[in-house]
Amino acid sequence: MILEFPKFSFYLLLLLLLSLIFVSRHHVSARSSTHDDGEGYRTYIIHVEKKPDGVNSDREWHESFLPSTPMDLDGEDRKERLVYSFGHTFSGFVARLTEEELESMRGRSGFLHAHPDKIRKTHTTHTPEFLGLQRHDDRGLWANSGFGKGVIIGVLDSGITPGHPSFDDAGMSPPPSKWKGRCEFFQPGQCNNKIIGARSFIQGKNKEQPIDIDGHGTHVAGIAAGRFVENASFLDNARGTASGMAPEAHIAVYRVCYDSGFCYISDMIAGIESAVKDGVDIISMSLGVGGSISIYDDPISTASLSAVKRGVFFSCSAGNSGPYSATVDNVAPWLFTVGASTMNRRIRAVVKLDYNGLEFEGESGYQPTNFTSSFLPLVYPQSDNEWFASECTNVTSLKEIGVAGKVVLCKGAGKDKGNIVKEAGGVAIIFLSRTTDTGFDTFSDVNVIPASQLNIRDSRIIYSYVISRQDSNPISASISFMGTDIEEGRSSSTNTNPAVASFSSRGPSTVTPYLLKPDIIGPGVNVLAAWHKPIEESPPFAILSGTSMSCPHLSGIAALLKSVHPDWSPSMIKSALMTTTDVTYDDGTPLVDNWDLGKASFDVMGAGHVNPLRSENPGLVYEIQHQDYISYMCAIGYTDKQVTLINSTPTNCSKFRNVDDALRLNYPSISVVVSASDGFKKKVKRTVTNVGRSNSTYIVKINSPPTLTIVVHPKLLEFTGVGQKKSFSVSIAIDKTKLVSKKTSSLPRESFLTWVSSDDNRITVRIPISAVLGA
Repeated sequence: MILEFPKFSFYLLLLLLLSLIFVSRHHVSARSSTHDDGEGYRTYIIHVEKKPDGVNSDREWHESFLPSTPMDLDGEDRKERLVYSFGHTFSGFVARLTEEELESMRGRSGFLHAHPDKIRKTHTTHTPEFLGLQRHDDRGLWANSGFGKGVIIGVLDSGITPGHPSFDDAGMSPPPSKWKGRCEFFQPGQCNNKIIGARSFIQGKNKEQPIDIDGHGTHVAGIAAGRFVENASFLDNARGTASGMAPEAHIAVYRVCYDSGFCYISDMIAGIESAVKDGVDIISMSLGVGGSISIYDDPISTASLSAVKRGVFFSCSAGNSGPYSATVDNVAPWLFTVGASTMNRRIRAVVKLDYNGLEFEGESGYQPTNFTSSFLPLVYPQSDNEWFASECTNVTSLKEIGVAGKVVLCKGAGKDKGNIVKEAGGVAIIFLSRTTDTGFDTFSDVNVIPASQLNIRDSRIIYSYVISRQDSNPISASISFMGTDIEEGRSSSTNTNPAVASFSSRGPSTVTPYLLKPDIIGPGVNVLAAWHKPIEESPPFAILSGTSMSCPHLSGIAALLKSVHPDWSPSMIKSALMTTTDVTYDDGTPLVDNWDLGKASFDVMGAGHVNPLRSENPGLVYEIQHQDYISYMCAIGYTDKQVTLINSTPTNCSKFRNVDDALRLNYPSISVVVSASDGFKKKVKRTVTNVGRSNSTYIVKINSPPTLTIVVHPKLLEFTGVGQKKSFSVSIAIDKTKLVSKKTSSLPRESFLTWVSSDDNRITVRIPISAVLGA
């Protein structure tokens, strides 16, 4: 039987696979290799004291630290020592030096610290509707914010694709007068009232223009602030009106990543420096180091602190190292750390077995219209000579096994496997989850032949069935491509969406104690947004997954809040987003973790799933001042010198040297460790600011397990004006006698503290509380 496919299938899908090969599904970890220019030279990020009086400029001060002669890096053109000179994000510069020259520099007066330059890596037609944003609702957050009008979002990534309709500026207002950025596209007219600025930072050279040839930057910019594009789709799937979260916000582009998706920290700092000087309101950074590093050893934390101090909201991806604990990235308390969640749209590819009629819900971004619905022979590749034959990575072994004309079971997904199976004669693939890491997530990936990707539970069922029938009659299977499906309602029994994506990095943070991270979760699985090159659709869109996609969702929503509340500080916006989340489904059951379908803990989901509509009017906010961050760093053990470096200002930590000072950080979550030395109790103070009705009253509500006792004083807060502050204490105690076993005693005890408006009960201000039993 000859199987017919659409004419575009192979060549266009092959082009798509090649374009996606460097933009992996999870945009996962970062390489930690340092930047070595050869000939013994390396690039260093140098922290120095602020320029003394009498020195004309930061650059002049920084140049005074360098050897007097330029170096010859490549034997042809001689490059300047100084790569970047910073003055806004922190006092320092980037330079190419030998180790001997660096050691000599350490002895100079004014020198503070040096970091080797390292690499970080790149970590929607339906999501606005899924989040409750309605285009034609004249009373919702979109309407009230003018769809983000007047707000500037700075996107640090791989550039952007000018001319894409997601970045059209028809009817948009010019940028606000505070905008000081510039456009560095080579062709005139590529910036407009949507893309108001675009710069490239590739090791201090401006030879590269900020055109995106990777795709990642275009995709995340489209999620954050893409305009309405009718009839958008990906290979005819997920068709609808595409839109970013803040479609009327302006975009400022800072290309800090190379074509293959890796990004030097020095370039990222240069991008942050420029964004702050240019006047952005929001920075969206879907990049990470692939794990927690100390704030002191992370120049991005230093640069971002300076940005937040100047009123810039800084949104970051949490990373894609889940389901493993203690993997969360970008954990500094002034950063907004975003994990990934699923949504209720699936691009279905249903697998059915002939013997027992069992059906398994899979997904596929490629939905061939002419693929047979009949049962075809099913084969699970096994070979005595090749133990990994089932991985489907070797054409020769597949031919020897005899996969021609059959549906092939392959362990683990991978876009290259489609080519291998096709070359061996296979007609379709069923991707089985190789490990439990992928959990119950499925992805709308594409392949050059029909395919379906299954979750771990269904993979195990099929695998067990096939192995048990090896010596019986041949097995057959069919794959039915059902197109795009939107699941209605949010019930734990019928539709567990949103759920935390299994790949989303989790806490606890190993470098920021007494702080819950991630902060929040937002859509990050199978997200459709703008793409940098056409595949079949015109204009081009692509579907990707990762916390890289979650971050710009929250960046765009933050822009909406900034438009409605232009006087709000970054910490007020963060609080509004965190205290108004969803933590249950419509039936009242808790959100689940897609890794095992168990209840999502705070280390997994943070404060919960973003609810944009409620965040517009949070009632109360937990505000944090710049000095509070400094006190926190002192309290968790950083030295005067280290905090001075991070803060770019001389700091004396002598007043802030105990745990209680760390717990005073007015964060919209509480995390404590209790032990026998403190009677298994901790007392924490928080302060809220009224941003709702002038005359309002809030009553406290506690929801905690039997092992955790929480007492709040006072239990009632009365406000008589907007901006008025009220403080309260929270006493937290673990009842050790009620702990069931030693195994569970080390797990966090979790609770919610909620202030409920007594006026109409519609405003609830909720924060999570986590208590861990210490030694």
